[in-house]
Amino acid sequence: MASQVVSSEPRLYDLGVALRSGRWLILCVSFAAASTAGICSLYVAKQYSSTVVISAIPDSLSNSYSSESKSILADIIGLPGVGGLDSPNLLSRQSEFLAVLQSVSLTEAYIRENNLLPILFSDRWYPVRRGWIQGDRRPVPTVWEANRYFKKYVRTITTDYNTGLTRVTVTWTDPQLAAQWANGLVKMTNDYLRAQAIAESDRRIAYMISEVKKTKLLRMQNSLSALIQRENQRAVLARGDRDFALEVVDPARVSETPSYPNTVVWISMSGLCGLLSSVLWVFARDAWRRRVPPRQVASGLPQLWVRTEPLFRPSTVAMLGLLLSAGAWYFPDMGGLKRGYDQPAIFTFQSVVLLLDWWLIIFLGLRAGEIIGQRLELRRIFASQIDDLESTRLFVTFTGLTSIGLILTYAKIFSSLSLGGALAFIAAGSGNALKESLYEQYSAGVLSLRYLVIFSASLAVYRFSYVKRWDVLYVINFLLLLISALLSSRLMFVATVVASLFLVLRRSERIRIRPVRIIVGAFLAFFVLAALNASRNSNYYEKDNLYFWGGGASSIITYLSAPFQSAIGTANHIVEISGAPGDTYREYVDIDETLNTNSSFVQNVGQFGILAWPGIALLSLGSGFLFASLQRYGRSALLMPCTAILYASSELWRLDLFRQGIFFVWLGCGLAMPIIFAFLPKLRVFGRPLGASHGN
Repeated sequence: MASQVVSSEPRLYDLGVALRSGRWLILCVSFAAASTAGICSLYVAKQYSSTVVISAIPDSLSNSYSSESKSILADIIGLPGVGGLDSPNLLSRQSEFLAVLQSVSLTEAYIRENNLLPILFSDRWYPVRRGWIQGDRRPVPTVWEANRYFKKYVRTITTDYNTGLTRVTVTWTDPQLAAQWANGLVKMTNDYLRAQAIAESDRRIAYMISEVKKTKLLRMQNSLSALIQRENQRAVLARGDRDFALEVVDPARVSETPSYPNTVVWISMSGLCGLLSSVLWVFARDAWRRRVPPRQVASGLPQLWVRTEPLFRPSTVAMLGLLLSAGAWYFPDMGGLKRGYDQPAIFTFQSVVLLLDWWLIIFLGLRAGEIIGQRLELRRIFASQIDDLESTRLFVTFTGLTSIGLILTYAKIFSSLSLGGALAFIAAGSGNALKESLYEQYSAGVLSLRYLVIFSASLAVYRFSYVKRWDVLYVINFLLLLISALLSSRLMFVATVVASLFLVLRRSERIRIRPVRIIVGAFLAFFVLAALNASRNSNYYEKDNLYFWGGGASSIITYLSAPFQSAIGTANHIVEISGAPGDTYREYVDIDETLNTNSSFVQNVGQFGILAWPGIALLSLGSGFLFASLQRYGRSALLMPCTAILYASSELWRLDLFRQGIFFVWLGCGLAMPIIFAFLPKLRVFGRPLGASHGN
């Protein structure tokens, strides 16, 4: 047997000593990183941005209609072919004009008229031969491809709906072209809308002239003549007004300073990245020096033993989730499998530095919280009254709460969907219909108790692993997990797996790595996930000839890689996306429209902007501290909220569960039940409790 390993957890004082001993390394690495970034910024290809500020012009002629003109319009409103004479409000006109400005047809027309293909794809163009470099992997670029490139990397459109002003920004390596393209796009939009308005007026005038000739009613002739006169005025104004629809408040000018790279940002972010990396290296070096090497096993066969405490930390599982996401993003294209996007995002120096900073802050925040929680001497309140993890009433209570939540949830579903209809949807691979019917007029409340299946099912696995005795509650909880997974699919299943592994394996200080068991477990997990996916989205994959195995593999790859894709694209356009409303990032990232949980980095940056960095640092620090503090109660019921923190950390690469209602349900109930039981007398539930009822 392998020997016990002496605990080598650092104290806060030891960490301070380690920082002092490595201060010169930290300073040198930080300075070197900042200097390297500054030097690189001098040699990186410069990009210049030019912005034209525009505003939608109201239809002054229509707005000046008098009450008499309105009555004239009412006289002939029944005539076909004269609809739309009254102008829409300014907001609708602005939306219409901006839709034209960024439409595919107008952008492609501008690219064709100005022959921008050789400029946009200069790496594929022979300037001497004036022809394209052709090959198997370098096809001739198309206007469609140029439009996608132009939309994602060249043109940016932002609107301030408070002021009504819109900024059209064009970024390119040539400042002259950037200004020319920005002004040219607005001019082409005005020309297009002017021509459209003139053609519409001509059509209306021709129609009304024909009606004047037909009618014998004098009043109708006068009404039509008045409208013809107004349409002529509208056409004259359209022909003579240069800024017909979009008024140029501030034209684009040639920029003299590059917008990229931002030397100050590069130096500061690289310096911060170097600082965090060097601190992490100093801590790792200190831990390596203090480690106690395990004794060799007697059999002589190579065996790998891993300590469970470092393995099941929020900081560890957060990094593991990130590595899995990055690995799936780098996974080679197998041809038929879906990935959630068509073109992988491009890594730039900016995206590398921003994402490194983001994840180093998360890791160091979680790890610092864990160390403080482990070493800070706080009095453990009610430590002797907290139930053990083997407590029967804890298991029964969570099972009962989960059952209530799921019964009421499915009762709501079946109130609008029959049982036969629900089974038919599942059999047809359209299980998402169950979730859609649930969230019709949905309100959070007792239905949220269904999320507690993560506690009841993981406790069932834990008790089954160590008690080895038949219990009908085990079967009930596995069924509860199954019917819960039909609604939440991957989330409930993966959360229960993480929680079960934590409860079962943390019972031992060290575990032996057994490859066969890992492979079998991975296969079973894949099978379950593929089955859940087939019950929900089989039709979505079958149209691409992906069935059970292919659809299951595609769903897992998409689930893992899409958030990494979104994070890279967002980091490349951090200025445009920071603090922007809704799904603004989709304008800059190639991502499937059906995907809705695309990176917590995107979620935080889009909502909080630059405040996302200190926010995630405080969130990570607090989560790590709470996790470590609750763990100090030993193998008690307070490990249940630890499972919620652990799973939320493992999902932090994809979804910020820490700010979701489901996490508050887990954390609140996980803390409330042990505290409530601490004040209640020890009641017998289904016989004598398993194991000790108190203590650690």
